[in-house]
Amino acid sequence: MQTQNPLLKKPNEAVVMFPKIGKLTAYGRKFYVSLMREAQQHLLAKAAKGEVFEATDFFKEPLTNIIRPISKPSSNLVEVTKQYVREMQSTQVEWSAPDADAGVIWDSMVLVSQAKIELENGKLYLLWAFPPDMVNALKDPKRFTLIAPEDLVNLKSYAAVALYEICARYADNLSQRTSKKPKEWWVSALTGDSHKTSARSKESAKPREWRKFKGESVVPAIEEINKETGLQVELIEIKEGKAVVDIQFKVARKSKFKLDPTQAHIEAAKLDIPAQDITNYLGGGGSQEEALLILAKMKARIEDETKDPVPNRRSYFAAIVRKTNIGDNSETSNAVSKEETTNKEQGAAADQNVAITTNARMNAHVLGLSEDVALPLLEKAKQHLSEKKMLTPTFAKRLAEKNWRTGPIFHMVVDLYATENIGPEWRNLASEEIKSQLARLQQNAADK
Repeated sequence: MQTQNPLLKKPNEAVVMFPKIGKLTAYGRKFYVSLMREAQQHLLAKAAKGEVFEATDFFKEPLTNIIRPISKPSSNLVEVTKQYVREMQSTQVEWSAPDADAGVIWDSMVLVSQAKIELENGKLYLLWAFPPDMVNALKDPKRFTLIAPEDLVNLKSYAAVALYEICARYADNLSQRTSKKPKEWWVSALTGDSHKTSARSKESAKPREWRKFKGESVVPAIEEINKETGLQVELIEIKEGKAVVDIQFKVARKSKFKLDPTQAHIEAAKLDIPAQDITNYLGGGGSQEEALLILAKMKARIEDETKDPVPNRRSYFAAIVRKTNIGDNSETSNAVSKEETTNKEQGAAADQNVAITTNARMNAHVLGLSEDVALPLLEKAKQHLSEKKMLTPTFAKRLAEKNWRTGPIFHMVVDLYATENIGPEWRNLASEEIKSQLARLQQNAADK
C-alpha cells in the first residue's frame, strides 16, 4: 500500500510507550512506526472501497517498503525483519497520551500479535497482525500526531526516537511546549528497557536518577533531534528550590520544515483568524474539510445581518472547535446544533413572516428530503471525499449507514443539492430569493 511518503496519523494515546516486559530498541520502535503507517494506509484503502478489515485479516507489504524508510535494506533482510518482529512480540507495553489530562488507555499489549514472511513472485512480503485495540485506534484516530518514519532514519538512540515522537505532538501548538510531567515520568517514557523478561520476573531496576539520565540519554537525544530532524528541541527544568521536580520541552519546527499554508489557512485569514489557530486544529486531528466547514459556518454567521455582530472572531472559532467532536456519529458541531434545530422547525413554516437566513432555509429544506432524492447525493459526497482523499473510516461508515443529517457530511449534501438545483452562487442569494427557489423545487417535486 505504499504511497508517496504518506504521514502516519499516530493516535495521541499511543505516542508514549512504557515497556513493562522486554526491551524495545531504537530500530525496533522505528520499525513499529513503519508498520503502523503501512497498516493505516491499508485500512484507509479498505474504507474507501466500503470494505471492512476483519479480525482474521493480515496486513501485507513488501519487506523493502517497510525497511527502506527507516534504514538501508541489507542482504540479510529476512533475518533483520525476524529480529525486529521477535522484539515486538516479546515486548509488552502500556500506553499513555502525552497530554496532562490523559492517562493509560490500555496495558500489557504486545506490539505485534502474529507475523510471517512469504515469498511471492520472487518478492518477500511481511504479513502481520496488530491486536484489535491498535487496529481500531489506527482506523480513525480522533486526535493524532503526524509522523513520517523517514524523519526517524538518522536517530540512533531509543531516547531520541521516543522524545521526537512526543515533541512532534506539540510542534504546531500555540504554546510550542510539551506537557509538564514529573522527571520520573520522563525517565520511563524515554527508556526502552523494562528490565523484566516475563510476567513472573523479579528482575527490576530503580528508575535512573534524573541527573544521570539527563546527561546519559536526554542531552544526547536532544542533540540528535536538533541535528538530524526538522524539529528544534530545548529542555526546560522546573525546580522547587534547587530540586528539579518537573520536566518540559520547548519544541518548534525549523523554518524550512514549517507546514505550507492550506486552503483552510487562506479562508481563515479572510475572517481574521490567526494561521496558528488553524495549524493547531489540523495538528490536533482536525481535517482540512472539517476546518473549511467550520469557517464556512463562521462566515455565514458573520454575514447574517439579522444577528448581532460577532465581537471576537477568534474566540468564536475556538468555541466551535471546543464543542466539535471530530468523527462523532451524533453531531459534529454542537455549537450550532440549537440553531439548526430551530431552522428545521422554521423551514416547515416558511410562509410565516419570520427572518430566516439563506443557509437556515436551505438546511431545513434538505433535512426534509426523501431518501430517493438524498441517496444519489450521498454517492456524490462519497465520490467527492474519495477524490480529495478525505474519506475517513468514520465518514465511510456514516455514508454506508445513511447517517448524514448532522456534521460535515450534512453540509456537503446541502451544498451539493443547492448547487445542482439553484447554482454555485446559491449562498449569495437573498433569503427571499432562496425562499422562492425552494418553493419552485417543492412544486416540481409535487408535480412528479
